[in-house]
Amino acid sequence: MEITSAISSNHFSVDQQAVDAFDYLNTFHPAEAEKLLEEFPEIPFIKWSLSRFDTSAMGVDEEWGCWLVDAIEEAGVIWWEEGEPFTRFEDGK
Repeated sequence: MEITSAISSNHFSVDQQAVDAFDYLNTFHPAEAEKLLEEFPEIPFIKWSLSRFDTSAMGVDEEWGCWLVDAIEEAGVIWWEEGEPFTRFEDGK
């Protein structure tokens, strides 16, 4: 049986949700995470300003976080619905 599950409990920060989603990919779908790292090599060096990416300190465009979320969704494992990232998995896995 297929189960849909939220993978982040961070309701106030899409940026933190993106990090949670990347961590999920890195743990359970490492090939997809590796592809994201090729496109977003800044992931291991994220700098924060409270609950948001500090894009100025990172030296990236201020839309970087939005592009990261889009790329995570394009990997086909995680999607955002009603402001939360979700994934599907088979019961028992």
